[in-house]
Amino acid sequence: MSFWSKEPLFWLFHFLALVCYLLIVTVLMLPTPEWLLYTVVHAGVKISLMLLGCFTFRYFYLQQAWQNLTVFNLAQKIAIASLLISILACSLSLSFSYISAQWMLADHLYQSVIVHGETKHKVLELAWAIFSGLFIVLGWCALYCFIEHRKLQTATKLENLQLQQALKQAQLDALHTQLNPHFLFNSLNNIRSLIRINAEQAIEMITALSQILRFSLAHQQTDKIPLASELAIVDCLIDIAQLQFAERLVFSKQIGQGLEQALVPPLAIQTLVENALKHGVDQRKSATELKLIIKHGKQQLNIEVSNCGTLNPEVKHAHSEDKTGVGLSNLTQRLQLVYANQANFQLTETDGKVVAQLNMPLQMG
Repeated sequence: MSFWSKEPLFWLFHFLALVCYLLIVTVLMLPTPEWLLYTVVHAGVKISLMLLGCFTFRYFYLQQAWQNLTVFNLAQKIAIASLLISILACSLSLSFSYISAQWMLADHLYQSVIVHGETKHKVLELAWAIFSGLFIVLGWCALYCFIEHRKLQTATKLENLQLQQALKQAQLDALHTQLNPHFLFNSLNNIRSLIRINAEQAIEMITALSQILRFSLAHQQTDKIPLASELAIVDCLIDIAQLQFAERLVFSKQIGQGLEQALVPPLAIQTLVENALKHGVDQRKSATELKLIIKHGKQQLNIEVSNCGTLNPEVKHAHSEDKTGVGLSNLTQRLQLVYANQANFQLTETDGKVVAQLNMPLQMG
């Protein structure tokens, strides 16, 4: 977090405000030219010190996340900060003006007002400066907090809209591309062949296929679901894949105890499993092990899907652009929207196996 704002409009606004303030002071002091330079310099120093104090308030506001405070607590901090800033800025500026007065005022004015002036008048001048400066700083802090609050509201609304749009698009992708024509054709073709041999098993496969479609529709507006629900749809996908690949698919899973109600994005694990089926099992003629491991540690949920095979840069790039299921690229975008930078996805090759790792905050439903 930088102390100085990087927004050009921020500095333009304060520059124009400072210039306008000094112009007003200059115009008001034109009838008394002997006091003009002294007053303008004093006003410039005072307002500059106040702005420096306001920038300090802004720094702590952002660093300490004061935007999350209640209105009462935030108002307390604004009041205390404004009083301290006004006292320090006015005291320092008044001290500077008294010290520099001998170079900016005529000698008789300097002697009569600064040197031989009554102490009570100087105290009253400081008190009035603090009182008037307090309202300037209060106004700045209140306005800044209001603007930041509105910006946060707008950003939150935009983020929610993006999340809703991404989830909606993910579900549409699940309907249109997860069960892509090739996958759907093979599944239905295998089921049709199985009807003559084992009608009961064919019915089970049709049921599994319909459950995947029903799941996609049912969770169209949901950003997180229990792990148990996600694993149920993964089991349906494996049932269909077992029919297609038979002995070529050796599937196993290890689920940590007590994680059934852990929340995950819908179709996240299913996406990883289907990607492994398409780019791993389907590309090999021999038996291929596909393993799903879900565990937790340090408030993180760790999901790993691995399959025998190799991963080269071209394939890795193809995977990142793939649109099977909600697609790995789509999954990465959804993770960013749901968890910001607290979740990550990696696709690597380790010891002759392609490993997809998905880490996200552990949240229980």
